[in-house]
Amino acid sequence: VIPSLMSQQNDPLAFGDDAGSSHQHVHYGYQDMEQLSLDPTQANHAPNESSVLPHGSGVYAEPTQEAEHHAAPLYPPIPQIPSPLPQQQTALHGGLANFAQDLDIFRLSMPETVQGTPQQQQQFTCVVMPAEKVHTASSVPGMTESYHAYAIVTRTALPSWPSHECRVVRRFKDVVALSDALAAALPGCMLPARPKRDALGARRAGPDFLEARRAALERYLNRLARHAQAASSEVVQVWLAAADVDVRACAAWARLQPPAPCSAKSLRRLLKQLVGRGPAAPTASEAARPAADSGDVLRMARERLAALQGVTKAVPPSPLERELRDEAARLEEVRRLLGGLAAKGGALAAAVRSAAAATSDMARALEGLAAYEQGHGRSAEAALEAGAAVGMAQVAGARTQAAAQAAAQLAPVADLLAATPGALGALEARERALLTALTLEHDLARAQAGLEAAQAPGAAAAARVASLTASTAALAEAAGAARGEYSRLAARNAEEVRAWRGGMRADLLGAARGLAGAQAASAEREQALWLDLHARLSALSLR
Repeated sequence: VIPSLMSQQNDPLAFGDDAGSSHQHVHYGYQDMEQLSLDPTQANHAPNESSVLPHGSGVYAEPTQEAEHHAAPLYPPIPQIPSPLPQQQTALHGGLANFAQDLDIFRLSMPETVQGTPQQQQQFTCVVMPAEKVHTASSVPGMTESYHAYAIVTRTALPSWPSHECRVVRRFKDVVALSDALAAALPGCMLPARPKRDALGARRAGPDFLEARRAALERYLNRLARHAQAASSEVVQVWLAAADVDVRACAAWARLQPPAPCSAKSLRRLLKQLVGRGPAAPTASEAARPAADSGDVLRMARERLAALQGVTKAVPPSPLERELRDEAARLEEVRRLLGGLAAKGGALAAAVRSAAAATSDMARALEGLAAYEQGHGRSAEAALEAGAAVGMAQVAGARTQAAAQAAAQLAPVADLLAATPGALGALEARERALLTALTLEHDLARAQAGLEAAQAPGAAAAARVASLTASTAALAEAAGAARGEYSRLAARNAEEVRAWRGGMRADLLGAARGLAGAQAASAEREQALWLDLHARLSALSLR
């Protein structure tokens, strides 16, 4: 439910689309918004239905109460204001309704059985300070380099942290390192998306860009604090608590980094495997990680071939695996819906900015008229027109502030959309682990068959039997480790899906609630400014 600006002379705030559209109007004031419950589990209304919420009810009432609510408008009518709705307000009104409609469609697309668990409790709180420019010595003698860094203050009650309040300085490159380290340390987890790189914006480094990046970084870190696995990980603790200016130079941080794959080592291993001198099976630790991490090219090729042959589809999935595959399809639909919601939210914010720009143009026009009157010796009229210009500029300022608030309230929608590919990647990690387990189990079955054939009387020499026995045992150990890793990732995926649903629901409803409150408060302020401006213009017209 989203508030609109005043649409007609005697109307209070209207929630809905413009007159003549397919949406029905429901009228609310700001006091109604404070009583409004945005819990979709308590509301069984379809899109385009009108329902009025009585004060303090907490649930939706029947549409028949709308006439009674109209009897006492919360806002007095503004006298002598032309009734046609300005074009800028029409665009804003429609933008609010479109955003509300998409949010309701998004809610109705989620089955009640998959609403998810409540949002995780936040383990710590991060405050990111404004960026400061740092100058350091360059690798080139006699030269210096500069970059922007952010002081981050973290407060926590967790006993494992070195202090209840930690202060570090990090640059954006360190944020990228944190995101990469978490992805490697927590496979199968649906982690928040870090702020995006913007090479052009970083090169210009204007105040707006730096503030937007600061706010995005603060949201990202506090989202990590609400993620159970990430908040308790040593990676996050070291990143937020290590006092080193360059976290990549910290010994504790270096210890947590996964070993980088070596191309030369991978090539040597492949050549040995091709001539029969390499290991017949990966170790248990290698089988529990993706083949690319260990640089096992032959294993990657075998798994790729098994995927093309449909190995995972040939084996009947367990109930949990079937549910997780269905969840992946639902998540793709969620990504599509979030994309539409983010686009509508962007259009809404653009409409607010456009309305602010149009009002600012009107203020400048009044300033020009005042200058004209002053130039022709009509000082009294010029003073009134200048005062009206000031009032119009105040309205423009209020709308500019409303645009900034709308963008801030809608930021969680963009954050969710950015995190969706990572959530799908978490489900894909489980599928890769299943492919690894099935491939190794297939190789084990072949090895066991070969060993049984070699153990037949007179079939093979004792050395050959011993070699096959060792390779079969190694494959059995690797297959067991791979199957265990798959089971662990499947359980983690199930837990992450429930947490993702709960967090997404809380973020979307929080964004809608915050947007509604901010827009309603802005409308109240604008009305007061418009009334004052109308009084000034009325005094001018009487002269």
